[in-house]
Amino acid sequence: GILQVVSTTRTDVFSEDVVTDTFSADAMSISITPSNASNKIMLFASCSLGIETTNDGGFAFFKDGSILTGAVADAEGSRARMTSVRISSSTGQWMTINGQHLDTAGGTSAITYSVRLMHGANATRFVYLNRSHTDANQAYDFRAASSLTAMEVAA
Repeated sequence: GILQVVSTTRTDVFSEDVVTDTFSADAMSISITPSNASNKIMLFASCSLGIETTNDGGFAFFKDGSILTGAVADAEGSRARMTSVRISSSTGQWMTINGQHLDTAGGTSAITYSVRLMHGANATRFVYLNRSHTDANQAYDFRAASSLTAMEVAA
């Protein structure tokens, strides 16, 4: 059964100028304290992601500051490893993308899970949560909310 649920919803804007092949700081984070090291932690993220460029972008789950390797693709050459990606055809475009992962708690101390953003441009570019790059003050250029949820599931 589900033992506890921790969730956050980010309604404001996150933005960071990110170097190629580098993740942003935490765009969202939550903390959960498992009751048993063998229990599972089910993660869900819904991220409204914008990018300064027409290149692709996405996010990855992090656990206590390190990328959650089980939640990203296998390593292959120089390719970036992500949990979920979006494809952009315009700097004014943004997209809500989702990701999920079932992790093993591995202890009974508090765990901080977070979502960090990355882009695919070969340059330093801004990544955004909850807005587009253009972010025009017009009815056609939206703002959105993003969320991160962790559920402890009995082993």
